[in-house]
Amino acid sequence: LLNKTIDCDVLLAEVRETSRKPDEMYPLLERLSPGTRKLEIFGRQHNTQPGWVTLGNQLDGAHLIEPDMRKRFLGRYPEKAGELMPPVEPGELRAHASEGDN
Repeated sequence: LLNKTIDCDVLLAEVRETSRKPDEMYPLLERLSPGTRKLEIFGRQHNTQPGWVTLGNQLDGAHLIEPDMRKRFLGRYPEKAGELMPPVEPGELRAHASEGDN
């Protein structure tokens, strides 16, 4: 018997550029852990996702959407205020991330 409503742990996708994860991975992880914070480490600009915290030394500045996280960041690193990008809506972040794909 095959239950088509349960996700599996195997993804089949085309090979893409270095560190580029399959697009299907993010919705899968959202379904596995709904309503929780997600963290991607060693991320690049094309890996940023709305609602995720992405850390990596190849990101162009700090994109912090959640007001409490922005406040904590600026409290801890006031000297980096100029590097902190203005708040954006999640849809804008996704559009910005896909600009780097071209």
